[in-house]
Amino acid sequence: MPTKTKAELETENYMLFGQLESIHEQISEILYATCDDKTKLTRKKMTMMRTTIN
Repeated sequence: MPTKTKAELETENYMLFGQLESIHEQISEILYATCDDKTKLTRKKMTMMRTTIN
């Protein structure tokens, strides 16, 4: 198995992180769609707080 360069590993890491973010977003949308209105309000607040922190 050939050894990958640092640049190749960084590129692969970046792509995998992008895929992970996309999967996380999809899961969040599914959970949001399947919860009740009170939970949606709480999740919206948490998302806003998380966005503010980042």
